[in-house]
Amino acid sequence: MKVIGFSLYQVLLWLTAVTLFAVHQLIERYYHIHSVMVDNYMDAILFPIIVIPIILSDVRIRLKDYNYKFPLVAVIGITIALALVSELLFPYLSDKFVFDKYDILSIVIGGLFYFVIFNLPEHTDKNPLV
Repeated sequence: MKVIGFSLYQVLLWLTAVTLFAVHQLIERYYHIHSVMVDNYMDAILFPIIVIPIILSDVRIRLKDYNYKFPLVAVIGITIALALVSELLFPYLSDKFVFDKYDILSIVIGGLFYFVIFNLPEHTDKNPLV
């Protein structure tokens, strides 16, 4: 089964990332439970894993090509754009956001994770997710 060109495992991975992000936000905001490593870096790692497939879905729909995958250079460009927006633009616009160079590293890790998981060739011995 495929959804906009994503395998079931990729969809489940994306839904897991969204769920982790949402649960963390709820726990942090409403129950005031904090963990330094989770609070500081988990959301940044999940950010590209959640956002890049949404962008890719839009591109696939517009191109009418559900097998299209972003090349590495596109993933790098999107990851850099996400890092610039979240770590430079948001802190400039609001005092609620703070620049953190380790968040940039976390976003890059998330972008690389996205590229490895979502761009593996399908139906090969090297891809345990399909």
